[in-house]
Amino acid sequence: RVGGAHAEVGGNEAAQAEAERQAVAVGQAEAETDHLEVPEVLCDLSVLIVHDPADETVAEQLVDAIQPRLSLPVRTGSHVAEAELEAKNAEVALLLVSKKLEDNWELIEAVAKVLPNSLVPILIDEGMANTKDWMGALAWYISDDLFINFCKPTKDAADWVMSEAVAAKGRAVGAPGRRSFHAFLSHEWGKDKWVHKMAI
Repeated sequence: RVGGAHAEVGGNEAAQAEAERQAVAVGQAEAETDHLEVPEVLCDLSVLIVHDPADETVAEQLVDAIQPRLSLPVRTGSHVAEAELEAKNAEVALLLVSKKLEDNWELIEAVAKVLPNSLVPILIDEGMANTKDWMGALAWYISDDLFINFCKPTKDAADWVMSEAVAAKGRAVGAPGRRSFHAFLSHEWGKDKWVHKMAI
Protein backbone atom coordinates (compact mmCIF):
# COMPACT_ATOMS: atom_id res chain seq x y z
CA ARG A 1 0.00 0.00 0.00
CA VAL A 2 2.66 2.51 0.91
CA GLY A 3 4.51 1.80 -2.34
CA GLY A 4 1.28 2.16 -4.31
CA ALA A 5 0.51 5.45 -2.58
CA HIS A 6 3.93 6.84 -3.47
CA ALA A 7 3.46 5.83 -7.09
CA GLU A 8 0.07 7.50 -7.18
CA VAL A 9 1.42 10.72 -5.68
CA GLY A 10 4.29 10.67 -8.15
CA GLY A 11 1.83 10.28 -11.04
CA ASN A 12 -0.23 13.22 -9.75
CA GLU A 13 2.87 15.41 -9.46
CA ALA A 14 3.89 14.58 -13.03
CA ALA A 15 0.40 15.42 -14.30
CA GLN A 16 0.37 18.67 -12.32
CA ALA A 17 3.80 19.66 -13.66
CA GLU A 18 2.64 18.97 -17.23
CA ALA A 19 -0.49 21.08 -16.67
CA GLU A 20 1.63 23.94 -15.33
CA ARG A 21 3.95 23.74 -18.38
CA GLN A 22 0.96 23.91 -20.70
CA ALA A 23 -0.48 26.89 -18.80
CA VAL A 24 2.86 28.73 -19.11
CA ALA A 25 3.01 27.94 -22.83
CA VAL A 26 -0.54 29.24 -23.36
CA GLY A 27 0.29 32.39 -21.36
CA GLN A 28 3.40 33.03 -23.47
CA ALA A 29 1.45 32.54 -26.69
CA GLU A 30 -1.21 35.03 -25.52
CA ALA A 31 1.49 37.55 -24.51
CA GLU A 32 3.11 37.25 -27.93
CA THR A 33 -0.26 37.74 -29.61
CA ASP A 34 -0.85 40.88 -27.54
CA HIS A 35 2.41 42.37 -28.83
CA LEU A 36 1.55 41.76 -32.47
CA GLU A 37 0.39 44.88 -34.27
CA VAL A 38 -3.26 44.80 -35.23
CA PRO A 39 -3.47 45.22 -39.01
CA GLU A 40 -4.37 48.79 -39.89
CA VAL A 41 -7.69 49.25 -41.65
CA LEU A 42 -6.95 50.46 -45.16
CA CYS A 43 -8.35 53.85 -46.08
CA ASP A 44 -10.85 53.87 -48.94
CA LEU A 45 -9.55 57.04 -50.60
CA SER A 46 -8.63 57.76 -54.21
CA VAL A 47 -5.42 59.81 -54.20
CA LEU A 48 -3.66 61.59 -57.06
CA ILE A 49 -0.09 62.83 -56.63
CA VAL A 50 0.59 65.83 -58.86
CA HIS A 51 4.23 66.70 -59.50
CA ASP A 52 6.53 68.32 -62.00
CA PRO A 53 8.36 65.75 -64.17
CA ALA A 54 11.63 66.81 -62.48
CA ASP A 55 10.27 65.59 -59.11
CA GLU A 56 9.52 62.01 -60.22
CA THR A 57 11.79 60.41 -57.60
CA VAL A 58 10.08 62.16 -54.67
CA ALA A 59 6.68 61.27 -56.11
CA GLU A 60 7.70 57.60 -56.13
CA GLN A 61 8.88 57.88 -52.50
CA LEU A 62 5.50 59.32 -51.49
CA VAL A 63 3.63 56.56 -53.35
CA ASP A 64 5.72 53.96 -51.50
CA ALA A 65 5.00 55.68 -48.17
CA ILE A 66 1.21 55.94 -48.46
CA GLN A 67 0.17 53.06 -50.73
CA PRO A 68 0.24 50.46 -47.91
CA ARG A 69 -2.37 52.55 -46.07
CA LEU A 70 -4.80 52.73 -49.00
CA SER A 71 -7.17 50.18 -50.50
CA LEU A 72 -7.08 51.92 -53.89
CA PRO A 73 -3.98 52.41 -56.05
CA VAL A 74 -2.26 55.80 -55.78
CA ARG A 75 -2.15 57.56 -59.14
CA THR A 76 0.34 60.16 -60.32
CA GLY A 77 0.22 62.95 -62.86
CA SER A 78 3.08 65.09 -64.14
CA HIS A 79 1.69 66.28 -67.47
CA VAL A 80 -1.35 68.49 -67.99
CA ALA A 81 -3.63 66.14 -69.98
CA GLU A 82 -2.70 63.12 -67.87
CA ALA A 83 -3.21 64.94 -64.55
CA GLU A 84 -6.55 66.42 -65.61
CA LEU A 85 -7.81 62.97 -66.64
CA GLU A 86 -6.59 61.33 -63.42
CA ALA A 87 -8.13 64.14 -61.32
CA LYS A 88 -11.58 63.17 -62.60
CA ASN A 89 -11.18 59.78 -60.91
CA ALA A 90 -9.59 61.07 -57.70
CA GLU A 91 -11.00 62.44 -54.48
CA VAL A 92 -7.84 64.22 -53.28
CA ALA A 93 -4.84 65.71 -55.08
CA LEU A 94 -1.48 65.92 -53.31
CA LEU A 95 0.57 68.68 -54.95
CA LEU A 96 4.34 68.22 -54.52
CA VAL A 97 5.38 71.82 -53.99
CA SER A 98 8.72 72.72 -55.53
CA LYS A 99 10.10 75.61 -57.58
CA LYS A 100 9.59 73.49 -60.68
CA LEU A 101 5.91 72.94 -59.86
CA GLU A 102 5.43 76.65 -59.20
CA ASP A 103 6.65 77.35 -62.74
CA ASN A 104 4.35 74.65 -64.12
CA TRP A 105 1.14 76.66 -63.63
CA GLU A 106 -0.77 74.80 -66.36
CA LEU A 107 -0.36 71.52 -64.46
CA ILE A 108 -1.62 73.06 -61.20
CA GLU A 109 -4.58 74.68 -62.94
CA ALA A 110 -5.55 71.47 -64.78
CA VAL A 111 -5.98 69.66 -61.45
CA ALA A 112 -7.37 72.63 -59.49
CA LYS A 113 -10.28 73.15 -61.86
CA VAL A 114 -11.35 69.52 -61.28
CA LEU A 115 -10.60 69.25 -57.53
CA PRO A 116 -10.66 72.85 -56.21
CA ASN A 117 -11.50 71.87 -52.63
CA SER A 118 -9.28 68.81 -52.40
CA LEU A 119 -5.78 70.15 -53.00
CA VAL A 120 -3.19 69.25 -50.37
CA PRO A 121 0.20 70.99 -50.66
CA ILE A 122 3.13 68.70 -49.84
CA LEU A 123 6.40 70.60 -49.48
CA ILE A 124 9.36 68.82 -51.08
CA ASP A 125 11.61 71.85 -51.62
CA GLU A 126 12.94 73.69 -48.52
CA GLY A 127 13.34 76.81 -50.65
CA MET A 128 9.52 77.00 -50.92
CA ALA A 129 8.84 76.93 -47.17
CA ASN A 130 7.55 80.52 -47.04
CA THR A 131 4.06 80.42 -48.57
CA LYS A 132 4.05 84.22 -48.90
CA ASP A 133 6.68 83.85 -51.61
CA TRP A 134 4.60 81.44 -53.68
CA MET A 135 3.58 82.81 -57.07
CA GLY A 136 1.28 82.09 -59.99
CA ALA A 137 -1.29 79.28 -59.87
CA LEU A 138 0.35 77.86 -56.74
CA ALA A 139 -0.32 81.11 -54.85
CA TRP A 140 -3.78 81.46 -56.34
CA TYR A 141 -5.07 78.02 -55.39
CA ILE A 142 -3.27 77.00 -52.21
CA SER A 143 -1.10 79.75 -50.73
CA ASP A 144 -3.26 80.15 -47.61
CA ASP A 145 -3.30 76.44 -46.82
CA LEU A 146 -0.98 74.76 -44.37
CA PHE A 147 1.41 72.39 -46.08
CA ILE A 148 2.83 69.05 -45.04
CA ASN A 149 6.63 68.94 -44.99
CA PHE A 150 7.82 65.87 -46.89
CA CYS A 151 11.37 67.10 -47.53
CA LYS A 152 12.47 64.17 -45.36
CA PRO A 153 10.23 61.18 -46.18
CA THR A 154 9.75 59.80 -42.64
CA LYS A 155 6.92 57.66 -41.23
CA ASP A 156 5.60 60.70 -39.32
CA ALA A 157 5.52 62.72 -42.53
CA ALA A 158 3.56 59.94 -44.23
CA ASP A 159 1.11 59.90 -41.29
CA TRP A 160 0.57 63.65 -41.66
CA VAL A 161 0.06 63.31 -45.41
CA MET A 162 -2.63 60.68 -44.84
CA SER A 163 -4.45 62.64 -42.14
CA GLU A 164 -4.49 65.76 -44.31
CA ALA A 165 -5.67 63.78 -47.35
CA VAL A 166 -8.59 62.38 -45.35
CA ALA A 167 -9.40 65.90 -44.08
CA ALA A 168 -9.33 67.24 -47.64
CA LYS A 169 -11.82 64.59 -48.72
CA GLY A 170 -14.07 65.72 -45.86
CA ARG A 171 -13.83 69.37 -46.94
CA ALA A 172 -14.81 68.51 -50.50
CA VAL A 173 -17.91 66.46 -49.65
CA GLY A 174 -21.05 68.31 -50.62
CA ALA A 175 -19.26 71.15 -52.37
CA PRO A 176 -18.03 69.92 -55.76
CA GLY A 177 -16.45 72.65 -57.85
CA ARG A 178 -16.59 75.24 -55.08
CA ARG A 179 -14.03 76.95 -52.89
CA SER A 180 -15.02 78.97 -49.83
CA PHE A 181 -13.67 82.53 -49.60
CA HIS A 182 -14.59 86.11 -48.67
CA ALA A 183 -14.76 88.83 -51.31
CA PHE A 184 -14.68 92.64 -51.25
CA LEU A 185 -15.81 94.75 -54.22
CA SER A 186 -14.34 98.22 -54.48
CA HIS A 187 -16.29 100.61 -56.71
CA GLU A 188 -17.29 104.21 -57.35
CA TRP A 189 -20.86 105.34 -56.83
CA GLY A 190 -21.48 106.35 -60.41
CA LYS A 191 -24.21 108.61 -61.75
CA ASP A 192 -27.43 108.08 -59.81
CA LYS A 193 -25.62 105.34 -57.85
CA TRP A 194 -25.78 103.17 -60.97
CA VAL A 195 -22.33 101.57 -60.42
CA HIS A 196 -23.16 100.95 -56.75
CA LYS A 197 -26.37 99.17 -57.76
CA MET A 198 -24.43 97.01 -60.21
CA ALA A 199 -21.94 96.08 -57.49
CA ILE A 200 -24.78 95.03 -55.19
